Amino acid sequence: SCVLVSLLVLAALVRMWLMSTGDEQRAVRHSTLLALGTTVLLWVPPIVDQVRRDPGNMTMLWRHFTGEPSEPMIPLATAVKVFLRHLDVFGAGWSFLFHTDGFLVRSGVPVESAGVGSSIGGFVVLVVWIVAALTAFKMQEYVLNALNLVLATALLAGLVSISRILGKVWFYLTLWSWMTLLLLLVSVLWTAVLVVRRRIELPDARLVSASAVVLGFSTVLSLGAVAVHQVPERTQSDGLRAIVQPTVDAIEAGVGTAVGRDGTYLVVWQDAMYIGAQGYGLVNELERRGIDAGVREPWRVPVTPQRVLPPGSYDAELHVVSGVYIDEWRGRDGFVEVITVDVRTDDERERFEDLRERVGLRLDELGRSELLDAVDRNLFGASLDPDLPRDVVDDLSEMLLLGAPLAVFIAPPGSTG
Repeated sequence: SCVLVSLLVLAALVRMWLMSTGDEQRAVRHSTLLALGTTVLLWVPPIVDQVRRDPGNMTMLWRHFTGEPSEPMIPLATAVKVFLRHLDVFGAGWSFLFHTDGFLVRSGVPVESAGVGSSIGGFVVLVVWIVAALTAFKMQEYVLNALNLVLATALLAGLVSISRILGKVWFYLTLWSWMTLLLLLVSVLWTAVLVVRRRIELPDARLVSASAVVLGFSTVLSLGAVAVHQVPERTQSDGLRAIVQPTVDAIEAGVGTAVGRDGTYLVVWQDAMYIGAQGYGLVNELERRGIDAGVREPWRVPVTPQRVLPPGSYDAELHVVSGVYIDEWRGRDGFVEVITVDVRTDDERERFEDLRERVGLRLDELGRSELLDAVDRNLFGASLDPDLPRDVVDDLSEMLLLGAPLAVFIAPPGSTG
């Protein structure tokens, strides 16, 4: 997307250069040089990384996209569904306002049962925008036409980008599409205002007032939505929030092998649910409170290499443990339990157990009963099994949203081997 839009901007600058003279041409040259200089400056960090490291990030990206793919690309029909669902302002807007929990995760699922938008709604929005763009072209609105040209380029590039997704369609791979949708709506409303102005000949003052009312209403609605909107993955965030302060208190009190705020702590995890998401969060929260924390070498990519703590460089280990692992960790010598929390309601816990039982029965029917152990010990990984039917995947996904108990243990250095 960035490449295509950048080429479009470059073409526009060349056209402006050729059609301008004198001061205007100098202004174009100045703007172009400023843009190019900014681009070069922004590319300095990845270039330095490429030169200093072997392999550099650019090399790894090149090998990933030009070599043999580790997973098959999603079918074109799936790509089109995902593309259109992100354009459905009606369904997506309703979900954003009234079904906030898990909204971002469900928005990337390429099936209508996810409950966030529909391909039909997105198709309607796309057709409306095309009609608006053709109307603006007939009215010879230069600035609006330029916006629509950028949008057309972004939409084309976006569809190509989605069609190149390998394996599972993670929600974060399509976050950019929400901004594209916003600009589509701006284009449509802009065109509507111009059409109304020409047909009923509204005075400029009334047009400005009407536009201000619409803008004000939209702003209030947006702020209201933000005010009531919950963070994505509420269970994970609430669980992390519940363990942070007790962990800090335990460190300051010297619980177990902790040596206070001046010590260095290795954060490790045995996560039955989210492949360590809350462990990464604990590292971040400890740093925010001025406590030196890091991870083992295998997790260097998400937390960056400077946070890797080699053996012998830390004073104690902080183990973030969830689900069925908690009881196992309680039986380990030298491990001191700091806190165990379960942020789910009674209804949510009951629902989780019902789903787990239903998944077990379905796995028996499918001859996949061996997968039940993975459901208990790596629920996220189990949900990625490509051979599971949709109803089982839906149940596993709901279990992930519901969450599991979470605990923190302090252990002596070297306890993880």
